[in-house]
Amino acid sequence: MNKKFVLGVFGILICFPFSKVNAQLTVLENGNVGVHLDENVEPKSFLSVGGAGMGNAKMYVYSSGQGGSNQYGVYSSVNWGNHGTKCSIYGYCTGAGGSLIGVKGEASIASSSIPMIGVYGIATGSTIGKNYGVLGTLKSGEEYGAGLYGTTDGTTEQLSERFAGYFRGRTHVNGHLTYTTSNQTSDIRLKTNITGIKAGSLQKVKYLHPIQFQWKQVEDVIVQDTTVVKTPHFSSDIDLKQKHYGLIAQEVQKVFPELVQEGGDGYLSVNYIELIPLLIQAVQELSAKVENQNKQIKELQSKK
Repeated sequence: MNKKFVLGVFGILICFPFSKVNAQLTVLENGNVGVHLDENVEPKSFLSVGGAGMGNAKMYVYSSGQGGSNQYGVYSSVNWGNHGTKCSIYGYCTGAGGSLIGVKGEASIASSSIPMIGVYGIATGSTIGKNYGVLGTLKSGEEYGAGLYGTTDGTTEQLSERFAGYFRGRTHVNGHLTYTTSNQTSDIRLKTNITGIKAGSLQKVKYLHPIQFQWKQVEDVIVQDTTVVKTPHFSSDIDLKQKHYGLIAQEVQKVFPELVQEGGDGYLSVNYIELIPLLIQAVQELSAKVENQNKQIKELQSKK
């Protein structure tokens, strides 16, 4: 950096304990610097750009977001190189007590008619299959924790295992989900009002019709500020030609309404996992019926 430029800026800071340079640069006596502030607005942060800032923020950047083009509060770019790790923005936080956050993203606006994204990640360019929009890693030395933690109620838990991803709240996947094994919480210590399944499952199961089908693409339509927005229901990686096997939710709803849920989009989904105990109950009823019939047959045969 040019030494004369550094000395020039230093001279401005000394000569103007509280000054404005061309109404674009404000320097306070305490060292706080403001850039592009309105008249008589004092910077509260060490560096405040576009707004007064906050006293608990070292740097504050505000963009009004006016206009139709993209607006960025902070835009950082690093040219690609052949060696080492390149970080456009690197967040690091260390200390003791409280919550420590390297990088926090938050989106908030009065209107809900536009998308709000706290953190938006895009990755492109790798030819070796390592494109990650967002990468969360739990270091090998950590005994507990999660590489990625998601919550719908803002509650954070003290984890007692290691997880690549941990989600507290409803999780929806619109696409193909592949997993090696799965477990469903079933501990009796987490259950109450326990009763046996009433007889009659066999009769109800008879009303269900297993089907073979293919998914069809439909457009979900919503209105945002008088503008009609159409979105394909299924993600683009769904193979609409692939055959599937299942049940029709409307039919399941008639006999097992507890197993059917209506989503916010109006479509019905089936809890296939909890259908298993009902099928077991139906098999047991059928088994008891067969055993009873066999017993009656033996009694008739013994009377001959």
